[in-house]
Amino acid sequence: MSPSFDVAASDYDESFTNSQIGIHQRNAVWSYLDQKLSKTQISILELNAGTGEDALWLAQKGHKVLVTDVSNKMLTLAEEKISDSSLSEKVRFQNIDLTKGIQLQPEEKFDLIFSNFAGLNCINQHDLKRVMNNCHELLNPDGELIFVFFGKFCFWESLYFLAKGDMKKASRRNTNEAVVADVNGEKVPTWYYSPFDIKALANGSFKHISTKAIGTFVPPSYLNNLFGKNSKALNFLNGFDRTIGSYSIFSNISDHYLIHLKKR
Repeated sequence: MSPSFDVAASDYDESFTNSQIGIHQRNAVWSYLDQKLSKTQISILELNAGTGEDALWLAQKGHKVLVTDVSNKMLTLAEEKISDSSLSEKVRFQNIDLTKGIQLQPEEKFDLIFSNFAGLNCINQHDLKRVMNNCHELLNPDGELIFVFFGKFCFWESLYFLAKGDMKKASRRNTNEAVVADVNGEKVPTWYYSPFDIKALANGSFKHISTKAIGTFVPPSYLNNLFGKNSKALNFLNGFDRTIGSYSIFSNISDHYLIHLKKR
């Protein structure tokens, strides 16, 4: 059973979406989407949509979005956000627990299935494989997946915890077992996957298009208290991310990475 994320929902926008680090990392994802998505309307399934920040942006770009999340409170906040923007006709909402797979009507088809900021790290490898199989069935021919994961090593995270003398947390991502993470007061079992792991799960069903590092020089969002008040330093680090930090070679040391796959 997945954590509900209802506890985390009320503070999520304040702690991540609207934080300086959260804004920089999300803008990096949006920049990639802006380059890759069709300028004409497409149909998008968003998994683990949270409070709807990405769905709002996608709808503003003219796309139709089915917003899904395990948390009813997250979905309520997303509905309010979309309603305030007068884009309700482009967006639908549905509660989905990914530990049970993606349970939609078989006639539902999408051009893109999207999941941002590590929602898929909250399911184990068996459930993730089932989700990817579901995605293959739900995509139109030549449909695409764009997923953003936590990787198995983050340079900033290891440096931070080593400086605090916490060797266990410095290497906590480098395991195949679940690690319990604190998400705004909610204890969340988290599995970490490398780009190689995702390519292996996708092998035969999806073609790899590209991998992009997200947050190589910009640190994880839980360090916002250290960096968020120093916008000059953070903008300086973000400049490196925008120029060289997004290269796929850095995806094995960045906070997140984006992986783009196409249905075979």
